[in-house]
Amino acid sequence: MGCGYESEGENYECTLGPELQMTAQTELREDDITRRQALTQMRQWIDMHPDIHNCRKDAPFLLRFLRTKKFYLPLAQEMLEKYLTVRELYPHWFQKLDVLDPAIQDILDSGYLVPLPERDSEGRKVIFSCAAKFDPYKYTSAQMARVHSIVVESLMDDEENQITGYSHVNDESGLTMGHISLWSLNDIRHMLPLHSEFHTNETQVDTLH
Repeated sequence: MGCGYESEGENYECTLGPELQMTAQTELREDDITRRQALTQMRQWIDMHPDIHNCRKDAPFLLRFLRTKKFYLPLAQEMLEKYLTVRELYPHWFQKLDVLDPAIQDILDSGYLVPLPERDSEGRKVIFSCAAKFDPYKYTSAQMARVHSIVVESLMDDEENQITGYSHVNDESGLTMGHISLWSLNDIRHMLPLHSEFHTNETQVDTLH
C-alpha cells in the first residue's frame, strides 16, 4: 500500500492560532508534546509496516488521522491503513488526481464543486456543489469522484480545516435523471461506506432545491 508521496516534514511548526490551539487541546487532547510524540510514533509504525510503501509522512498528512481519532494512535493507524487500502481498491476514484487533466480541469472550471472563501458561523470550511454545473452526458462518475477527491485532499492538509471540519451546501435544482443514472447501484454500495469512514469531520449538509 502506498500513496505515491513521501516527505518527513520534521521541521513542523503549528499554524493554528491561539483559539484553535485551545480548541484542539480541549476537544482533541492535542498539545505540543502529544503531537510531537504521536507524529514520531506514526512515522516509526509506517516504516515498520510490511505492506505500506512510499507513504506520505509529513505532519499535515499524518495529523489528518491523528486529529480525527483524537490522538488515539491505534485508531489513527487503522484509519490510515483503510485510507491506503481504499486508494488501491478504487484507483479510478482516488488516483490520477491531476488538475491538468482536460476533463478534470473543465469540471473544476465549471463551478460544479467550489470551496467558498468565507467560513460558516462555526468556522467550518464551506464546500458548495451545484448539480447543474456537471454535465452527466459528457463526463463520467469516475471523473466526478476524482474532482471531489482533488478538492477534499487539498482541503484536508489545511490545519484549520482539520480542527473545524466542513459544511456542505448542495444546490440540486439542476439534478436530472442523467446525474442519477451516472452511478450504478454497485458504485453507490461501495461509495457510501467510504464517505462515512473518511468524512467524519463533515458536520453539516444543506440542500437547495
